[in-house]
Amino acid sequence: MFQFIKRERIYILMLFFILAVNILNSGHVEKRYHKEKKAFSSMSFQDIGITREKVRDFFESDEPRAKFFKYSIIFGIFIFIAALVMNLVFIFKGESIDFGERAGKKPVPWGVTDLIRAGIIIIFLGYAIGILEALVFRAFNIDMGLRLRMMLDTFFVDVAVVIVILYIVLVKYKGDLQTLGLRCSFFFRDRKSVV
Repeated sequence: MFQFIKRERIYILMLFFILAVNILNSGHVEKRYHKEKKAFSSMSFQDIGITREKVRDFFESDEPRAKFFKYSIIFGIFIFIAALVMNLVFIFKGESIDFGERAGKKPVPWGVTDLIRAGIIIIFLGYAIGILEALVFRAFNIDMGLRLRMMLDTFFVDVAVVIVILYIVLVKYKGDLQTLGLRCSFFFRDRKSVV
């Protein structure tokens, strides 16, 4: 037992930090949301201020964000149709993917304990980034708004997830990207077989 605590003490400290933040923050969150008259998730478009006329005027305007939004919708529809056509062609050609052959070539070196450690690190970094961000914003009197802060938090947490995964695969176990299934040769070969 003591050997386990000594070996995993950094992760145990991170876990205690996560629990402490949740316990201390639970009362504050309940009070804050209790004061709100109406939850954002239960609001309609009219409650938020979005009307049919505003949406139409937005799309008809020549603002850069309106053009970007319109082109993004067209591009998204094009990608969806292209992916659907490629999948249908792949299905009707009768080709199949042999997952067993590829999975058996290179077994992953990590185990369940590594996944638990990675989860603890990612959650800890998420809380730490949020606390550090709040301190910086308060010190410099920056008000970015709730939505923009959530986007910024999500971006930093996503970067932390990628760094943790790459550290475990590339540094700890001296592996390569093929261990994660990122193999460019197989990707281009499969795409050529579809076309």
